[in-house]
Amino acid sequence: MTDVDRPPSRPATDFGAPGVVSHFRGPFADGPPGEALHVETSALDKFGVAELRRMIVIYLTFSRAIATALLGKLTRRRRGSWVTVASEGVVDAFEILGPTFVKLGQLIASSPGIFPAPLSNAALRCLDEVPPFDGATAREMIRQDLGRAPSQIFRHFEESPLSAASIGQVHACVLPDGREAVIKLQRPDIRQRMTTDLRIMYRLGSTLQKHTKPRSTRSSARAPTSWASSRTSTPTRSRS
Repeated sequence: MTDVDRPPSRPATDFGAPGVVSHFRGPFADGPPGEALHVETSALDKFGVAELRRMIVIYLTFSRAIATALLGKLTRRRRGSWVTVASEGVVDAFEILGPTFVKLGQLIASSPGIFPAPLSNAALRCLDEVPPFDGATAREMIRQDLGRAPSQIFRHFEESPLSAASIGQVHACVLPDGREAVIKLQRPDIRQRMTTDLRIMYRLGSTLQKHTKPRSTRSSARAPTSWASSRTSTPTRSRS
């Protein structure tokens, strides 16, 4: 076929399959390099301007969410006791503030014997009703991590996630050879956000420990170990 007879090729875009690159190989196709396997832990004892700003955001978010919930009680848009409605406002704030606080909500929901019943009941939605991030953000994350638009890598990419959790969400896709697959994406900027939140919690925990008389030497010595172990669970953004 000559160049004159050959139909014009359609450029790859985010809106169709004709631009799929069937020979695409991801950056880790031959296995991840050594540096990609290195887990970088963040020091939790640091506290600066970013943490101060975040503390202000946390305070304002909780205040607004609880006040909005109580206002809904006054206008009869929310039902239940004042404590129940206020607890729903607390969980509203958890969802707004992001992964660290959604994890806290999951802990509360999973420990009804420790926390007040209205709060643990309200926190149940943190287990399975976490709002997803939008499809445009998901496409851009794939473009940045893999170097090509989703339409160049997949025959089809579903923008609406199959499920969403506190750390990330899962999207269905179809590979160029027709196989169905899924791709899991971490939430944007999750590492920095969770590190900042953990530093605030570490500072608050250390302050409370200094001003609270421990029941025993054993309980006092356990706290640093708990905080140290949380460092290893601080997530890093993975590349597919």
